[in-house]
Amino acid sequence: MNSIITSSAETRSWLELLISSVTEQIPQLEYVESKYWGAFKNPTTHRNVVYLQPTKKKIRLHTRLPLTFDDALEATSASKEWAETCPSLFRVGSEFDVEKAVSLIVGSYNYDLALK
Repeated sequence: MNSIITSSAETRSWLELLISSVTEQIPQLEYVESKYWGAFKNPTTHRNVVYLQPTKKKIRLHTRLPLTFDDALEATSASKEWAETCPSLFRVGSEFDVEKAVSLIVGSYNYDLALK
């Protein structure tokens, strides 16, 4: 696995916890990583269901979910094209947010399957 260059040891540990928890719940979801991003890809639809952007202090989770899915979601500040794909954002600011992030990734996966 690459190491996302914008992450810190702390956010990398959250990311690893997140990846293992999601993999446990949805083994078929593929995790891919680049220099700046990670993503969970749905092998059924061939779409990324969530993008992860770790920084030194937080992980930004960009999901396919509508904002109405959960009160913890906020509107993305991304460009129009990006916002159409991933309209909602969740920020992981501590290890305590990982469980919520996992549930949102599972929700985004199920939402993506329903879009088929």
